[in-house]
Parts: sequence; C-alpha cells; structure tokens
Amino acid sequence: MRKNSAYNKSIKREIASSKARFISIMAIIFLGVAFYTGIKSSGPDLNESINDYFNQQGLMDSKIVSSLGLNENDLKLLENNDKIEDFYATKSVDVNMTNTKNVVKFMEYNRDATVNKLEVVEGRFPKNSGEIALDEQALRDNPNLKIGDTYKIESDEDTENNFKKKSFKIVGFVQSPMYIDYLSRGTTTVGKGSIDYFAVINKADLNLDVYTEIYVRFANTANLDGYSDEYKETMEKNTKYLEDLYSKRQTERIEEVKADAKKTIEAEMQKQMRAMMQSQYGNSQAQQSIMQSQSAGSNNATNSQGLDSMAGNVSGQSAYVQQQLDELDKQLQGSKYYYFDREDNSGYSTYKGSIESLDKIATVFPVIFFLVAALICLTTMTRMVEENRTEIGTLKALGYRDSEIAKKFIVYATTATIAGSVLGIVAGCGVLPPIISQAYGSAFMLPSVKINFFPSYIIQSVLCSLVCTVGASMFVLKQELHEQPSALMRVKAPKIGKKILLERITPIWKRLNFNQKVTFRNLFRYKQRMWMTIIGISGCTAILIAGLGLKYSTDTITDLQFGELMKYDAIVVFNEDSTTEQDKEYEDSLNNLSEYKESINVYQDSVTFNKKTISKQTATMYVPQNPSKLQNYVSLNDRATKQEYKLGDDGAIINEKLAKLLDAKVGDEIVMTDAQNNDHKIKVSHIIENYSGHYVYLSPTYYNKVFGKKATYNAQLLNFKNNIKDENKVVEKIMQNEKVANLTLATKIKSVAESADMGLVLVVIIAASGSLAFVVLYNLININISERIREISTIKVLGFYDNEVDMYIFRENIILTVLGILIGCVFGKLLYWFVSTTAELDNMMMIPTIQLSTYLSAGIITMIFAVCVMIMMHIRLKNINMIDALKSVE
Repeated sequence: MRKNSAYNKSIKREIASSKARFISIMAIIFLGVAFYTGIKSSGPDLNESINDYFNQQGLMDSKIVSSLGLNENDLKLLENNDKIEDFYATKSVDVNMTNTKNVVKFMEYNRDATVNKLEVVEGRFPKNSGEIALDEQALRDNPNLKIGDTYKIESDEDTENNFKKKSFKIVGFVQSPMYIDYLSRGTTTVGKGSIDYFAVINKADLNLDVYTEIYVRFANTANLDGYSDEYKETMEKNTKYLEDLYSKRQTERIEEVKADAKKTIEAEMQKQMRAMMQSQYGNSQAQQSIMQSQSAGSNNATNSQGLDSMAGNVSGQSAYVQQQLDELDKQLQGSKYYYFDREDNSGYSTYKGSIESLDKIATVFPVIFFLVAALICLTTMTRMVEENRTEIGTLKALGYRDSEIAKKFIVYATTATIAGSVLGIVAGCGVLPPIISQAYGSAFMLPSVKINFFPSYIIQSVLCSLVCTVGASMFVLKQELHEQPSALMRVKAPKIGKKILLERITPIWKRLNFNQKVTFRNLFRYKQRMWMTIIGISGCTAILIAGLGLKYSTDTITDLQFGELMKYDAIVVFNEDSTTEQDKEYEDSLNNLSEYKESINVYQDSVTFNKKTISKQTATMYVPQNPSKLQNYVSLNDRATKQEYKLGDDGAIINEKLAKLLDAKVGDEIVMTDAQNNDHKIKVSHIIENYSGHYVYLSPTYYNKVFGKKATYNAQLLNFKNNIKDENKVVEKIMQNEKVANLTLATKIKSVAESADMGLVLVVIIAASGSLAFVVLYNLININISERIREISTIKVLGFYDNEVDMYIFRENIILTVLGILIGCVFGKLLYWFVSTTAELDNMMMIPTIQLSTYLSAGIITMIFAVCVMIMMHIRLKNINMIDALKSVE
C-alpha cells in the first residue's frame, strides 16, 4: 500500500515537474479536438436548425400551379387523402410597380394557414383590410420604409384590377420559410423577370376568382431530413403521385374554363338582347317578349316575327362570339398543370449546397489538422518515455510489474488528453457552429443555431487522441520494458555518427565551418525528429495556404466579376407596353445626359437548368441586339488562355461553373427551361470565365432558331463616362422616363454580392492553423533541447556565447522550418484545389489559382511563430544549469 502511495506521488511530481510538456500536449489535443468536433458538427448543427425551422413554419413539400388557375375541384382531390398531411390554397399576384420600380409578389394573409407560416420580424400581420406587411428584404431596397407609412400600388390597369384597394398602411415586416436567402425571391413573367420582395395583404383586398397556388405537405416526409437523399427519393415518388392524381384535371379544367366563358358570353348576349328590345318596345314589353320567346319557342307566330327581327340584329354578334370561343379553345390547348418541390426554390437549394460545402471542408481540414497534432503527440510521448529510462529500470529492479510501471505514463497521457479533449469539445462544439452560422447569416435569413454534442465525433476525437498519446507511450514503453534493469539504468548510448551524403561532396563540405557541419550532421542523425518537424510544419503551412487562398478568393471575386468581367455600369429594364413616342423620349433623354457614354439593347430573361445530380440552377439569358458590341459591356473570354470569344449563330456561350455542374463541354447540347417551363436544347459554342451567378449568351439569329421567334429587347446595358459625381441623380433622371421599369447599378449588384462574406470562417481556420504551428514548433524545439541538454551544457562550458549556443540549436530548426514551408506550399496547393472545387457554392466559382502573395503570407506567418518560439527557448537555453546537466548521468 505504501509502495503504491509513493508511486502515485511520483506521478503527481512528474506532472508538476514537466508543466511545459503537459500543457503542450494538452494544447495540441485541445486544438485538434476543437477543430475536429467544431467543424464536423457545424454542418449537422446548421442542418438540424434549418430543418426544425422548416417544420415549425410548415414549409411546403410541393407546389401545384396551373396556367388556368385552380378551383375547389382541385382541392377536393387532396381532401381526406391519407398521403396528404396538410394543404393550403392561396392567391397571389406578381406586380411590376411603376412607382417604386420594383417587382413585388403580393400574397394573401390567412391567419389559420399551417403551411408556409410567416414569421413577424417587426410589427404584426395585416389583420384588417387596407393593411400590409412587407418582406424584410424590402428594407434592403428602400431602407426608409417603416411601420405606419402608406404603401401604394401603381401598375398597369389590368394588374390594378386584381386589387380592391390600392393604398395600404404598413403594419409589419415579415419573413417566409420559402425565402431564406437575401438574393432571390423567384422568377416571374412580368417586369425584369425576377421578384425583388413579397408583400402580404388581407385576403379581402385581393380581387381574384381562382387560386394561383396549392401548397402541399405529405405525411411520409414528416420526420425526414429535408436535405437528405431519403427525402429527395421520397419526393420523387410524391411528385409522380401528384401527377397521376391530377392527370385528368388538365382536360377537366379546360372544359370548366370554356363552360364559364360560355356562360359569360350567353349572359352578355342576353344583356344585349334586352337592351335592343328596350330600345324598340320599352321595358315591360321587352321583358315580356324575351320570357315568351324562352317558354313558347317557335309555336308562337307573333313572337317568332319579333324574334326574327331581333335575331337578324344580333346574328353578327353571335358570329363574333363563336369566333372568340374558337380562339379561346386554341389558347387553352397549351394549358398545363405544373408541380414544384423545395429543390425548385433557389434559396432552399443554395443553402443545401452551403451545408454540403461545409461538410466537404469538414472531411479535409480537420483530418489534416488532427493528423499533425497526432504526430507531434507521438513524438512528445516517445521522448517522455526515453527520458524516464533510468526510473523504469530502477522500478523493474525493485520488483514493480510492467503494468504498474506503465500506470505512470497511462495516467500522465490520459490526464493531458482528457483535459485537452474536454476543453476542445466545449470550445469546438460550442463556439465554431455559431461563428459559421453568423458568417452564413450575411447571405441567408437563418434561425439561431442549435448546439449539439454529437457522440460520434466526440468519441472519434477522444479515441484518436488517446491512441496518439497513451498508444504511443505504450508502444515505446513496451520496447523499453523488454530490456534488463541494468541496461535501462544506464544512459542510452547516443546514435552512432555516420557520414552523410554532403560529406562525400568534398568541394562543398570543406567550405563549411564547424557549426554548419555540426548542423547538417545532427539533421540526419536525428531523422525521426527531422521528419516530424518537416511534416508538422508542412501540414500547418498547407492549411494556412488553403485558408489564406480561400479568403483571398472570396475577397477578390466580386472585384474581378464586377470590375473586369461585367463592364457595364447599369442595366435598364423596359416596360412591356411602351409606345413609340415613349421610346423616342427615352433615347432623347439618354443622349441629353452628360454622363451617358454608350448602350446596347438586350433581351433578358431568367432560365433554369436541371440535372439529377445537382440542384436546379437559375441563369440569366442575354440576347444582344448587336453581338459585335457586347464585348464593351461583358467580357467573353477563356479563363486560362484569356482568348476572347464572339457570339456566333450556331451555339450559345455559357459560364465555366455552369458548364462544370452540367458536365458540358464545347459542342455538347444542354437543355434549358424558360419561364413558361418549356424546354429548349442549345449547343455550347464556348465556355467563358465567370465567378458569380450563371449566364447564357445567345445571338439574335440563334435565339430565333432555338425559340422559334424573334427576341423582343426588354432591357439595355449602359456605360457611363468616368466623371460621374452622383450616381443617384443619374438614376433619377433615367427613371423619370415612362419607358423605364427598373434600373440597377452594377455597384449595387456588387455590394449585394459582397454581403455573403465567409471571411469569419476562414479567419477561424487561419487562426487555428497558426496556433497549431506555434505549438508544433514549441514542442519539437523543446524536445530537441531536452535530448541534447548535456551537449548544450558542454559547448557552454567550452566558452560558447549565448547567441552561438542559440544558433547551434536554432540553425537546425530554421532549416527544417524552411523545408517544411516549401513542402507545405506543394500540399497547400493541392489542398486548396480540393477545397475550392468541392466547397464552393453552386452559383459561384472560386479563383482556381493561388497568388504568390498567399504563399509568402503563409511562409511569413509560420516563420513569425518559429521566431516567437525561438525567443522563448532562448530564455531556457540561457538558464540551463550546466553542472546539473553534465552530472545527470551519475
């Protein structure tokens, strides 16, 4: 009992006497575990948080839309259906606002709706007629909007007829689970083709006879992760089920519309007949004649004569009515039912891509990070066992069993590992997910992230840590315990010095001084330490380069995109029904504008691309009126060769990232879907450099060939002179033209793109890498000094000055650090390539090359940490007790 008590005390003394080593092991484990568990759990945390939000707000699984509208007969198919958990029919109108120059989606508010429930950000919902709640996104377009303001709807007459009121009081600002990103509110067939924000009004203020959408939630998706493969496969079956369920409704709906039209026309005919009879016979006689004509028919000769006269007057109108019915029948032939799911929502699918990108980063960065930490722990614990050889021999001689001797090292390593792991788990799981969520919050409207401590990641990290520390100790200790106590109590013989390769190159070797020769001999004499140092430094440098490269890319692509590739200064969208006179007024207004330089008319539209292996991709299609001048507004060049392309009449030009997602090459055919959900095949003629968004460029001739119609130029790209003092005044002057529906400055597009900042995530990666580099260097240099303490004491006794002693040790570390940095540059390039190609979002592309400045920055950061460690070690070298060190063998 007393023996064990004394031995336990020696364990405590070991920890107390080697605080630096204990803390360094704990620090390495802390960094490795924190980074591993934090990054690994961030994706699942964000995924669970957004799924809980979707379930709480009742985000739809499917949306049913018909070009003829929807009615009660469509709802009956969903009632009392075991496969349907819930459904909600609603009415909405897309409005091209002429007063605010925005495209707004107006939706009805139903307080009892359990699907796509809105969330109040400020204020309240529009409970009463004449009230309106705006999308929070509206504040980005007009920051001056506030609760209590009057909101007016001004558009064309047909659109305004869809509203019973045109003026509303703003009572709140809301969010919808359908729109979680700041950039997109969907596409539309009005105005510029994309919706700026939505607005919610009381359902009593909408003047629509039919529903515009039916939102459906299925029973078999209630407990599924919305971003899982299982959910995707289930929804494919659900969409097929809806298509089968509504297979007859397309024909039935056409007949319903025709029947309603016929009733309306017959009612109009009756009205016209009554008006004619009134003009000829007076009110009472006209009513009597009509009633008699309907009851008696052709048997009444007197009525027959009167009706024959009237029929002759309306026969021309009847022919016109029949012509209208025939025309309506032709128009209805193209009517369809459309079925959409969550993947068709760009915000939903983009956030899914963001989480997937984070998960891909989590498969690379933490693993490399942890491997570096593991190698250093292995080296440290190996050195600890070797330092305690004499004690191990003594204990064996005193009769201690191998398990009892091992207890000291197990307790030491386990204590440091558990302490570092606990701190790492708390810091990693508790700090990193909120930081990453905050970074994503610049591009998405997200709920508060829910912190989870995932047992799988915790167990993996702790087990790996224990293997690196306890496992390494046991591996080395097992070898030592095989020796005899007498051999263990003697100092281990130093490694035999051998000639190195450099010694055999006489012209070089003879020109080296004593210190340089010693340095090179020691480098190859302690090969394990040399490779551990090189691997540790190269791993940290590689992570630094990848992190700095990603940060440079995210900081630079907006300037590159909107400075070199998108050369235009503004894009103008025209009203659909502008007159020739308004066209002339607009041209005169531009020519009289002193800041105006040049312009080009384009047809602009939103198109989509679908492929089973990717999310639905939305792209902007441009058809320039004069393709030869497009280069003044947009750069159409190859990224690698910088070769400039021109639009041809035999194919379309698409951007590089879109081509990559679609796995399309020059000469391939791809399928493009327009706003009316019609598919068109286009041939890829060239692939161009682009970093933000997707773009498709077609010449007028090729557009006509693909779509079977000529392009109607609904927009214009503008270039201004360089001496613009106030862009807002220029915009105001252009917007005064009735032809202009909307104008967007390139600077505004750039500012929106810059809001999606991932810099905070990358700063965490860079800081963690730098910290690891510091701990790695500290540990390795500390081990180097401990191993050579008698050698250092000897040269101090021989009269070496402090700076000479420092360089005697640090010269080796400087060489190894430089070698580690150089090798790390190679691994860093490979790591950056992997991360940039797998972690980027679908609608953006990272710069695929690393700048020289990135390599230099990573090298300088690593060298700074190396110098800091050397300064700390200089103090230790200066305070070495030479007498104690030299007599330690005795």
